[in-house]
Amino acid sequence: MRFLLALVAGAALTLALLSADSPASQIAAERTAQVQAQEAARTERLALQEAARTERAAERAATLQYAMMLLVVVVVVVVASTAAVVVAVQVLRQRSPAVPAGLPQPSAAVVRVAARPGHRLEYDSVEGWIVVLPGDREYYTEQDARRMLSG
Repeated sequence: MRFLLALVAGAALTLALLSADSPASQIAAERTAQVQAQEAARTERLALQEAARTERAAERAATLQYAMMLLVVVVVVVVASTAAVVVAVQVLRQRSPAVPAGLPQPSAAVVRVAARPGHRLEYDSVEGWIVVLPGDREYYTEQDARRMLSG
């Protein structure tokens, strides 16, 4: 029985030694190494592609953030300039009302007094151009306005 066991072990050892040196085992080892190298190259390529994709996504996010900030600045500037134009137009309307057709032009003295805050320039058929004070009860005539400015 020991002899049979030794014989089987020897045959297995011989078979293993012969198969390790055979060209088929070398080809299999080379093929395994080649497959492993290809797999490593593929993994590296995928990692580089993923890194490039991540970098592009970060650049797009930064560009979008910059564009949004620029849009906010443009909107603020447009709103502020529109508000400034509206206020300027209102102030100009209050200070220099348009003279209706057929009426004489007001004198410079009346226009200067009417430019004061709260004062209003009106035309009266008896007095001519007058400056109405806030409260609508008192007014200055053209002669009053000249006297105010000269003295």
